[in-house]
Amino acid sequence: MGRVVLDEVEILTVATHPGHRRAGLARRRVAALLDKARNMGATTAFLEVAADNGAARALYRDLGFDETGRRRSYYARETGKVDAITMSLRLT
Repeated sequence: MGRVVLDEVEILTVATHPGHRRAGLARRRVAALLDKARNMGATTAFLEVAADNGAARALYRDLGFDETGRRRSYYARETGKVDAITMSLRLT
């Protein structure tokens, strides 16, 4: 799920059922969202991802996203708090 506002798209949520992971579904859906956002005039994409979510961070890096910031102790976990990594991608 994402939203386009003016020239920016923000990726809000990407979820894949555990039984269907590692099949490229998330990659295809994010790529489709980015293509649609480009067609709507978006020039930059943004997202936040938990620092402990290695699979998602790898997916976004593979799609060309770069880390642009960090929100310390943003996500609550049973074991404590985890940073949020902010990432962006130029679409033009």
